[in-house]
Amino acid sequence: EQGRGFAVVADEVRSLSVKTSESTEQIQSNIKSLSEATESVEKEIKRIGSILESTAGRVSESQESVSQVRETITDISERSGQISQATDEQRQAIDEVSQAINEASDATNYVTEGAQENAARTDKVLELSENIKGQMGKFKT
Repeated sequence: EQGRGFAVVADEVRSLSVKTSESTEQIQSNIKSLSEATESVEKEIKRIGSILESTAGRVSESQESVSQVRETITDISERSGQISQATDEQRQAIDEVSQAINEASDATNYVTEGAQENAARTDKVLELSENIKGQMGKFKT
């Protein structure tokens, strides 16, 4: 009977040994799968890191571009203000020149009127001179 007990125990030990071997193989398979999954995750993390670096670079470039656009807009705004001011100054200068031309025209008209009056007076003086000359001719003997 002791032999039978040992045989039962031996069968149980064999059975446990087979189960242990199968469990060990399953654990090794799980470890291998986990290792492969870990490597895959590691590669994906590296890929994502690379994408993030690239994205960060692009964001930095975009920020620089936006900054340059902002500076350009500020420059254009300042130049527009300068152009507006210059236009106002030119308009004022044109108004002053126009006023000066009007004054010169008025002065020219005044001089022309004066010249016409002088011409009329000169004609009158000539006429009177001719009359005096004619009158003087009567007194000559």
